[in-house]
Amino acid sequence: MLTKDRLLSWLIAALLTLLGACADGGRTTGELRPAPGLANQLPSLHTDNLSSLPALPLMRGASDLTESSVDGDSTYARSGNAMPASPALQLAAEATELSWGIWELPASGELRYLDIDMTVPEQAGSVYIALADYQSGSWQLDGPVFSGRVLELDPDKHASPDNALYAAVIAYDKAEATVQKLSLLAGHSNTAPSAVLEAEVVSGNAPLAVELDASGSTDPDGNIARYLWDWDGDGLVDGTSYSAVLQHTYEAGGEFAATVTVEDADGASGTSTAVNINVNGQPTAVLSLADSEVQKGDIVVLNGSLSSDSDGSIVLYEWDTDGDGSFDADSGDSSTLNIGAGTAGPLLLQLRVTDDDGATAVDTALLNVRGWNTVNVNLFGGPDHGKHCSLALVNGFPAISYYRESTADLMYVRATDAEGSSWGNPIAVATPSDQGQFSSLLVVNGNPAIGFWEATNSNLRYVRSADPDGTVWAPSITVDAPGLTGSYLSMALVHDNPAMSYHDSALGLRFVRANDANGSDWGTPLSLDSVGITGGYTSLALLSTGYPAISYYDASNGDLRFIRATDQDGTAWVAPVTLDSLGDTGVNTSLALVNGNPAISYYDQGADNLRYIRAETFFGSIWGPPQTLDSIGDTGDYPSLEVINGFPAISYHDATSGKLRYIRATDANGQVWNPSLTLDNATSTGEYTSMCMIGGGRHAICYYDSNSGLRYAWEF
Repeated sequence: MLTKDRLLSWLIAALLTLLGACADGGRTTGELRPAPGLANQLPSLHTDNLSSLPALPLMRGASDLTESSVDGDSTYARSGNAMPASPALQLAAEATELSWGIWELPASGELRYLDIDMTVPEQAGSVYIALADYQSGSWQLDGPVFSGRVLELDPDKHASPDNALYAAVIAYDKAEATVQKLSLLAGHSNTAPSAVLEAEVVSGNAPLAVELDASGSTDPDGNIARYLWDWDGDGLVDGTSYSAVLQHTYEAGGEFAATVTVEDADGASGTSTAVNINVNGQPTAVLSLADSEVQKGDIVVLNGSLSSDSDGSIVLYEWDTDGDGSFDADSGDSSTLNIGAGTAGPLLLQLRVTDDDGATAVDTALLNVRGWNTVNVNLFGGPDHGKHCSLALVNGFPAISYYRESTADLMYVRATDAEGSSWGNPIAVATPSDQGQFSSLLVVNGNPAIGFWEATNSNLRYVRSADPDGTVWAPSITVDAPGLTGSYLSMALVHDNPAMSYHDSALGLRFVRANDANGSDWGTPLSLDSVGITGGYTSLALLSTGYPAISYYDASNGDLRFIRATDQDGTAWVAPVTLDSLGDTGVNTSLALVNGNPAISYYDQGADNLRYIRAETFFGSIWGPPQTLDSIGDTGDYPSLEVINGFPAISYHDATSGKLRYIRATDANGQVWNPSLTLDNATSTGEYTSMCMIGGGRHAICYYDSNSGLRYAWEF
C-alpha cells in the first residue's frame, strides 16, 4: 500500500524531472503545450514518462470528502516555499526553482470539469497546471497559463482506483501565482472573446509613439486573461501584456497593420481587425569635411550632399557653424555651405536636415582649427642668436639651448610663462672657446642639462644646471675627446642616466652613457658603425622595451640608417640596417616612438623632400616603405618629429619659400597626413627646428630666423 508520503515523493520526482527537462531540452513524453501565439517564444518543455515510478495511491477513499471544492490553502502537499494565506496559497519560485501545491478532490463521473481559480501576475517565469493521469502513470501538464483555467476531466484517466482526483499548480523560475480555490463542476461552456483595437495616433514622423488601446475587447462569459500584440501585421507576436493599453514606438518609416489577439482564461482567443499606422521615416544627415584640420582663417566647405531621405526629399539644411550647439545658419535646399574658420580649437559642427514631411536628422563632424603665435625669444639679440637650438619643457615652462655665433657661446633661455609668450634673459652656459653647436637640451634628474660640441677642440661636452629652472650652471665636462668627435649629437635618458649619440670623424657613429643619474661621470664610448663616413645627424630615443636606438646618416652611401641596443643600458648593439637608399637621403634625422614602434622623419637631400618612415615591429626589425610628405620645391630640412595627442607631427624648413612649416598625421601610425601648414611667414626663417609639447597638449617649436635670430612658435 502506498501512502501519501510516497505519492508526495512521486510528485517531487516528477517535478524535478520537469526542471531538468527545462534546463537541458531533453526529449520526453507528455509535451507541455505553449499558450496560443507563443510557439516561437518559449522553449519546448516536456516531462518524462513516469512508468518506472511507484503507482498512484490505491487505498485513499474519496468518501471522506463531501465538498466539490477546496480552498487554495487546503493542500494535499506543497513545497516549502509555498505559503498559505487563508483561504489562498501563494506560490513564489526563485530563479531556476519550483514552487508548487497539490490538491486532492473527489473524482466523480458527474463532475467533469475542474475550475482552478487563481491569479498570475505578469512575470519572467512560467506557471503550469498538472493533473494526475492514471492511465499513463504521468502528470498531464497544461501551460504556461496566465490566469485560472477550467480543465475538462476524463474519469477513466484522472480518477484514481479509489476515486480521488489530484491536481497541482507549479510556478517555475521567478514565477508567482495565488491559488484561491479548486472546484469540480458538472458542466462548463466557453465563448471566445472578441478583440477590438484602437489607436489615437495613426500617422507621424519616426520615432512615432503610438498608444494601442484594446480596452473595448470583451469576453461574454469571463475575463480576458492577456493580450498578444502584433505591431507590424506580420502574423508574429511582438509583445504580450496583461494590460489592455500599451504604447509602442515605431522607430523606422513605413506602413504597419497593428493587431491584438485577446485570450480568455480557457485559452480561447479572438483577433482584432488591423489598425493601419503610417510612419514617416527619418531622413539621414551626413556632414563631411574636405579637411578635418585647418588653420585659423581658412575657408571650410561644409558638405551635406550625402544626406538622403528614403521616402521623400530633403527641403532644408541648417548648420551649427561655430560649435556652440545651436543652428545659426541655413542654406535652404543647398547641401553645402562655406564658412571661415574664425575660432581656434576643436569645433563640433552640426548639420540638421528636414524632409518634406517635417522629419529631421542631425549629423556632426569635428573640425580642428589651429592657430599659431610666434615671438622673437631675444628681441635684441639679432641674427647671431639661435642656431643649433633645442627645445624642452623645464620645470613647467619651455626652455631653449642654442648657439650664439658672434661670441661662439652655448646659451640657455627659459620662458616666464607656461606658453612661452614671454622670455627671460639668456644665460651664457659655456664660454670661452667655440662651444654650443649641435646642442641637445634635456631635463636630467630634475634639472636642465645640455650636451654640445666644442668646435675649438672638437670634443663632446656636457653641462648640467644646479637648479630646476636653469639659473645657475656647473662647469661643463668633457665626455669624449679623442679628437674630431662630438658633432651631430642627440641626448636622451637611457635607463635613468643621460646618454648621447654622436659623430666621430674617424670612428663613425658613437654612443656613450653616464654612470650616474646626474651625468657627473661618464662611461667608455662605444663605436657602433665605423664603415666609411657615417654617423652624422644622429637622433637618440628609447624603444618601447626601454632599449636605446639611433637613427643617423651614412654619408659614404647617402643612406638613412638605424641601429638599436640589445639591453637597456646600451652596452651591446645589433648590426645597423639601411632604411632608405634612394639617392642622397637621411640628413637631419629625427627619431621618435610612434604608436609603439620607432619612426623617423628626415630630409631627402637628393630630391629635396621631407620623408617619413615607421617600423612595423616595436624592435625596428621590419620597416614600412618610406613616405614623401612634402615635395614642393626644396623642402623638409631640419625636421623635428614628435607625437602629440597620439598623432605624429613634424616641424621643418622650406628652403624655397624660406618659411617654417608643419605637418601632422591624421592617424596614430602616420599613414595619412594633413596638408602642410606655414607657421611663420617671415622671410628666411624656420631652420634648426626643435619641437615639444607644452601644456594643454599643444605643440611648440623653436627655430632660427636669419634676420631676427632665435624664434619660438606655439599653438593656440
